[in-house]
Amino acid sequence: MAPEALVKYRAGACALCEYQLRGNEDVQSVDLHVFGPAGTVTLRCWLCHRCRPTPATVQATSGLLADRLLGWYRTNPSVWPTLHSSANG
Repeated sequence: MAPEALVKYRAGACALCEYQLRGNEDVQSVDLHVFGPAGTVTLRCWLCHRCRPTPATVQATSGLLADRLLGWYRTNPSVWPTLHSSANG
């Protein structure tokens, strides 16, 4: 099986509000593992402090983030990991 690929969504910006993140800020990294044509892919994004979900908003925030990440990934095949032939056929 091919090693897991990492694809970054809007590196350096909040995945929800597009705020430009700085290196010393308190941000939350989020990884979404999906199946891709070449194996498992990790879609990584970041949330700024203001966009972090609360217990009351975690379901809505998670749904919005998943829709946004998967929609972007589906429509950007240039970021898909390369499919390699296997010696095992």
